[in-house]
This record gives sequence, C-alpha cells and structure tokens, in this order.
Amino acid sequence: MGRPKLNRTMIQVRVAPDTPEKLKKIALELGYQWGAEGNTGKLLDAIASLEVEELKRLIESKQ
Repeated sequence: MGRPKLNRTMIQVRVAPDTPEKLKKIALELGYQWGAEGNTGKLLDAIASLEVEELKRLIESKQ
C-alpha cells in the first residue's frame, strides 16, 4: 500500500536568491516545521488564509 495523496498544489515563483532560506527561517520561528527545517508551504497557507488587515497587523507587530 502506497503513501496517501496529499491535497496540495505545487507552485513556482521567482524570488531573490536568499528568499527561500529567509522563508524557511520565518516558518520555523512561527512553528511551521517539517523535520528540522521550516515548512514554507504551511507558512504560505497560513498567510493566504489571513485577511489583509490581519496580515498588516501581524507584520507591524514583528517590526
């Protein structure tokens, strides 16, 4: 019996060379983890589920 399929979609984006590591670090700091690394997919899901105003408050509170 194989591994169950995850209900996930893969996307590709163009970002600065250091952005993937920065996103992994942010994800890890916020508790989105896969093994020993930050889980950027879960971080992006969390961001996408926020309302714009909530996201603005969250960003401002981290500064």
